[in-house]
Amino acid sequence: MNENAFRHAAYAIARDSDAPAAVTAYAGAVAAARHRAQLEGTTLACQLIAELSTDPAVHAAAVEVGPFTMLTLSDWLTEVWGDVAALAAVTEVPELTADEQMYRRATIELLTETDPNSGTATLAFAAALAVAHVRWLAEGIDGLTDPAATAVIDTVIESDPVAAAGSAELDEAARASLAMSVGNRWHVIMERVAVMGAVHAIEAAA
Repeated sequence: MNENAFRHAAYAIARDSDAPAAVTAYAGAVAAARHRAQLEGTTLACQLIAELSTDPAVHAAAVEVGPFTMLTLSDWLTEVWGDVAALAAVTEVPELTADEQMYRRATIELLTETDPNSGTATLAFAAALAVAHVRWLAEGIDGLTDPAATAVIDTVIESDPVAAAGSAELDEAARASLAMSVGNRWHVIMERVAVMGAVHAIEAAA
């Protein structure tokens, strides 16, 4: 089992309690951090700092839930850790391609930079739209006119509990506005992904 199995196990337990997107996202981050801490012999705090400093969506979730809920979630996960571990053992983690991961991250970073107050629901739903865009392009689907486009979005959201929670929190107008925003700024997102790819190539060659 890797850390993402624990992350998604915590997501599932949080969603069973109808937790909002921010709580779901942060619970998953704590579970992943706790698993890494146990494997590496480090502290939970050390691993949580890594989560918060490397994932803008997790950072946004932490800001949104606030310190009291952050501590409460950490204690709660300690209490139910046996259940999390048992679920992680049978959890099938959805895999994103390297391109999907980069477009997802680029979209989240763009939104957090242009609107620092973007909530977890907004970031998660926009990120899911970005992944759907990548799949549309790969499959030759017109996102504006092809009925299959909606099925792709639904599949992405169903596989991402945080995005599912975010979609449920946002009203139809907000979801439509985000879809338009991601589409209109796709060229900017593509440029960011190109930079990410170049950086990764340089790091790999070093």
